[in-house]
Amino acid sequence: MLTSDGLSCISDRYNEMEEKELLNNIEKSGVGNIYNKLRKIEEDDYLTTRFPRFKINDDSSCVYLDINF
Repeated sequence: MLTSDGLSCISDRYNEMEEKELLNNIEKSGVGNIYNKLRKIEEDDYLTTRFPRFKINDDSSCVYLDINF
């Protein structure tokens, strides 16, 4: 899995879940679920006071490959 800082901030900035939990959630339910949760956190902090940042949200990208041999 590769993520942009805009998506990984759900773990490292917002402390909503641990990195391993992020990976497990994406494996189970896809990145859309995480993306929606991330945007909800950012919407709830529209004034950027709880999580100081320069803009309301950042680009959020993820590439996840499940390779079985």
